[in-house]
This record gives sequence, structure tokens and C-alpha cells, in this order.
Amino acid sequence: MNKNIRLISDFNRYALSHPEERFWQALRNWSGHNFILFSDKMDPLDISKLPEEYGITDTFYRIEK
Repeated sequence: MNKNIRLISDFNRYALSHPEERFWQALRNWSGHNFILFSDKMDPLDISKLPEEYGITDTFYRIEK
């Protein structure tokens, strides 16, 4: 099974079982993280210059296990 389909199915189950949560609220809660950051700017931050201890990662390069 495609790993993206597995993740979408898992999130879908979570969202269906929490109908009181809005989409981004459900996505954040399902992800287990405190924040989901996004921007409409092309290069809002140079992530490579931020120390790893801030825990900031670019979701484009995130690899799910």
C-alpha cells in the first residue's frame, strides 16, 4: 500500500472520530505536534540556518516511518 494512502486513511479516521475539530485543528492534533506552519511566501525562512534544537523542519522533506 502507498504510504501516503495509509497516512490519509489514518487522518481520515481521526477526523471522522473528532467532528467537532476544524480541519487544521484536526490535522495538528492528529500529527501530535504543537504547530503546523505554512506560508504563502516563496522563501519565508532559511531553515538551514536555524539550529536543530528549535525543532523546525520543512514538511516537504519530512520522511514518515
